[in-house]
Amino acid sequence: PDAVALIDRQRRVLYANAAMETLLRGQTVLRLRQGELFATDADAQQRLASYVAGAWTCHGSSPEGVESVFLSGAKGGQLSLRAMPVHGAMAQYMPERRTLLLTVRECSGRRVLSHAAISLRYGCTPAEARPAQHVAGGKGVRHAAEAMGISYGTARGYLKIVFQKTGARTQSQLVG
Repeated sequence: PDAVALIDRQRRVLYANAAMETLLRGQTVLRLRQGELFATDADAQQRLASYVAGAWTCHGSSPEGVESVFLSGAKGGQLSLRAMPVHGAMAQYMPERRTLLLTVRECSGRRVLSHAAISLRYGCTPAEARPAQHVAGGKGVRHAAEAMGISYGTARGYLKIVFQKTGARTQSQLVG
């Protein structure tokens, strides 16, 4: 059920299964441009490029040893990508010697981290993490402020601090 592709160092798609072709035709998060894999959002494109570049240094041959990256699209949608280099005997069957196996899953049922997990992961205070948790759960800043019993301005202030600590510039980046 996963979308699978083999890509080279320049992110050119050497092979894509039917699920990947369908995903690329939708162009919500990923698309092809002259055979090269691109993200539809500029920030997601930067994350994709650095993730793929980093995947070449992975020496593990099992997918459990490779961390995923989450990308959000300009038109909505969110994907989880996992890449790993093709090594050993399998590499002899590849069209190019240096090939990455890329698996992609759509994240329709998002998992929202607890405010404690957000605090721990990004060094936020619990007060800063609570509005981020509400936003990640699909609620707005006003809803977060009401639920926390604080003003809208205070909730926005906390969220701005979380943006700084996570490096996010938009709410969709924060959710991603």
